[in-house]
Amino acid sequence: MTGEVPKEGLEKEIADLLEEFDSGRLPLMLFMHRAHEIRDKYGGFTRDSRLGKAVVASMERHTGGRDLVACLLDIMGFDVIVTDIDLPLEGIVDLCRDPEVKAVCISILMIHECRCAINLAERLKEEGIRDRIVYNAGGYAVTEEVAKQAGCDVFSLRAIEAVKMIKEEVLRKNGY
Repeated sequence: MTGEVPKEGLEKEIADLLEEFDSGRLPLMLFMHRAHEIRDKYGGFTRDSRLGKAVVASMERHTGGRDLVACLLDIMGFDVIVTDIDLPLEGIVDLCRDPEVKAVCISILMIHECRCAINLAERLKEEGIRDRIVYNAGGYAVTEEVAKQAGCDVFSLRAIEAVKMIKEEVLRKNGY
């Protein structure tokens, strides 16, 4: 044996990690740490070429939700682009112009940031790219009503569930 870890080892470790986090037995920071350890142990997570790229951004300076969703999308097989802190809305739109981008997720912590979710959807429509992109807004301030107003394709209060829904919707939109 060459020291390679069998693929099924990765899948089991990820399934166990997600279950422990989703059940509330594992705090966010430990989840992130363990996810990075698993990624490094296996030389990365398995990419699913059908999923393409996902842009993940946060409004203002908080990064916890952005980083959690980026990690989960990475685990699920997306090629993830994490934006810089305070990237203007136009910067997010610029990233989404890449035809490989199939999903965009924004993390919103403060209520006054909710208008950004609506503005991003409007800008994506103006650019003619909204229909090919699965859109999700999440975070402390995002309610189901805010997500509806922003035209989000998926909504969940739980990050793991939201990311699973994003993956399913990307596959559906792309005929898989």
